[in-house]
Amino acid sequence: MAELDRLLASASAEVQRGIAEGLGRVGRYALVSVLGEGGFGTVWLASQEEPVRRLVALKLLRRDPSSSVVMARFRAERQALARMDHPNVASVLDAGVTEDGRPWFAMPYIDGPPITRHADDERLGVRERMALFAEVCDGVQHAHQKGVIHRDIKPGNVLVSRGSGRAVPKVIDFGVAKALEPGDGEGARTAEGQRLGTPQYMAPEQWLHGASAADARSDVYALGVLLAELLVGGPPAALPRTPLEVPSVSRPSTWIASIATEDPERAARNAAARQATPETLGAQCRGDLDAIVARAAAQDPADRYASAAALADDVRRWLEGLPVSARASRPVERMLRLARRHPRTVAVAGTTLLALLALAASWISASTTAARERAAATMANEQSQRTFLLAKDMVSDLVAQQRATGDPAAAVATFARIERLVDRVADDDPMVAARLAAVVADGYADQWDRRAAFDLVDRSIRRVVALDPAGETDAFRELARPWHRLMLRGDRVGAGSLGPLMFADVAGTPALAKPETQDLLRHTLDSTIPWPVNGTVVEMEDRLRMASVYASFIEDTEQAQLELALHRVAVLRRCEGHSWAMAESDAAIAVVKARLPADDERRLSAELRHTLTDAIANGSTQHVVQEFMLLAARCEHALGTRSPLTVNAYWNLCMNAANLGDIEGSYDAFARFLWPEMSRQVHADGLRRWYLGFFAPVAFEACDYETAYAAGIQVLIDDRVVHGQPRVDGVSDRAASAAAGVLALWGDEEGARALEATYRTERMVPPKP
Repeated sequence: MAELDRLLASASAEVQRGIAEGLGRVGRYALVSVLGEGGFGTVWLASQEEPVRRLVALKLLRRDPSSSVVMARFRAERQALARMDHPNVASVLDAGVTEDGRPWFAMPYIDGPPITRHADDERLGVRERMALFAEVCDGVQHAHQKGVIHRDIKPGNVLVSRGSGRAVPKVIDFGVAKALEPGDGEGARTAEGQRLGTPQYMAPEQWLHGASAADARSDVYALGVLLAELLVGGPPAALPRTPLEVPSVSRPSTWIASIATEDPERAARNAAARQATPETLGAQCRGDLDAIVARAAAQDPADRYASAAALADDVRRWLEGLPVSARASRPVERMLRLARRHPRTVAVAGTTLLALLALAASWISASTTAARERAAATMANEQSQRTFLLAKDMVSDLVAQQRATGDPAAAVATFARIERLVDRVADDDPMVAARLAAVVADGYADQWDRRAAFDLVDRSIRRVVALDPAGETDAFRELARPWHRLMLRGDRVGAGSLGPLMFADVAGTPALAKPETQDLLRHTLDSTIPWPVNGTVVEMEDRLRMASVYASFIEDTEQAQLELALHRVAVLRRCEGHSWAMAESDAAIAVVKARLPADDERRLSAELRHTLTDAIANGSTQHVVQEFMLLAARCEHALGTRSPLTVNAYWNLCMNAANLGDIEGSYDAFARFLWPEMSRQVHADGLRRWYLGFFAPVAFEACDYETAYAAGIQVLIDDRVVHGQPRVDGVSDRAASAAAGVLALWGDEEGARALEATYRTERMVPPKP
């Protein structure tokens, strides 16, 4: 009776609320009770009497919405749901507008709990949970195919109903959904920097840069968090404690081990709900499931699954006992999987294999003479070369296909497949894998995205050096040049230690005359690393003499003069304090222009260095800005917008325009060419830090505070990732000053003061009108 009294009182309160709002019915639906409230609407349980009798969930916009954006976003959710037609996504049954102008729409009433509660109540094992989760991915993929990103995937928005006698998960509440296609109306777009969604399930880019930064991979991140919660019942993610942190997700087995130590009773309850113990649950998650969650919820969007469908595919591969793409299975694991799927076939194959192994052992023991050893070595080398050539053709074809598409998203997916191929080869032959990595690095040569190339080449060179510390193999020679070029941008200490070894390898050989070697030497002359002459060439006059030495290895006189001119332009860019440097650079660039066409990359690079020499010698002048503007346009036309040379030209245009007070022009160029590319660079890349650190105050002065904060905070986060602590210098000073200024504008005085104290800077203040 007490429970009945409580229910009657609750129903009475709901009826009174409906009367107070002037609502008893909406269209042909009678409102029964409130199911919940969202950011701008109320969801009612409603009864439909005709033409059919059924219960529905009716979402109604509250009276007196705070702004037109709220009304537009409500309409956008209605439109987003209207596009859906999938068993795992809530659909729209009816829609309309009340007499006082409030829009509403009706959906099937899902009388079921959130997916995590359903799984716990039913004591579902890990396999059952994974199967249920795969259907959730199917629903999210359907939304993406219809052009809608959910942006707020969490257990409360994935309900489980009983359809056809089985549990059917349904994705609901597209209230913060974002349309992928432009032109769907204002409700389908999000204000720059607006943070919508649930923090625990929010992707790092959505957390840092606002809802407008979310794409399909942001939903993949939220799915990864949801999967972690389904598997181990743990907290979905560690929330940021300071502006310098972003959400992070721990591997399920790691979380299980941690909670088993901290709270054994809770760990036992969670495991029991999955019909397991903490130890067996941790063992189930270790390996493939850890890798699936880690890839789905990776910090960098480029490291995640490319789509919800790809995540679902890996989940189903796990369910079928197949290797998953989230990690490279070891040979033993692949054999065990095969044995589980085909026990009879494997038994026969095993017997055959044992016989073959016995024969092989007998043959090996008999092959003790030097002649046979040499023959075996020759055969192995030939086989390795054949393997390399075959794989090289395959990799080259993939690189060529990527270049032909010109699609950045396709490029990321293509290079990810190539990297996995190289790493699989490395399990058997690190030297062949290293030579393939060199081919891949060359494929990245005309791409602004160096993050994946840097990681691949770095781990490949480490495998080679472990086997060839003196650098005497073809693998080292072929990989050293692209690795050194990447290290000049990302790890100058490592590049400086590698340089002498590379020079010793090519000195006194025809390799010094090769164009690629001369190009590498030119880059080192242009850098602040004084190799190769025993680390002593630091003065400009000495560097100019080294430029002559490098050019002297070329027998063709005209080609030698061209290389010398290119080398001299590179050296003279470091002309601080030398009044004669500009005249020398003028003479050298005249030779370059006379011998190379206008769209040649070497000429464009030399002209860019020459204009930098002018800027260093004479400061930021209108003439320098015009030269950079022309060079940037020429680089873009000849090399494309993603070329490092193009981006570098626009960077110099931005900085010199800002120095002249043209903040609007500088900001426009920054936003167009630099800001979109930052997430595609490795954290340790010096240029990423430099560009972002100088962009933050420009964006602040242009009153784009969201972008100024995001750029400044990213610099400070990168520093902590790379160095493990704050790095205080001119770049971090600019970044922290802009970020502190934005925090002060947003009312976070404590956060602003913390940045000022840590980085010993003063916050920026908005420009006067």
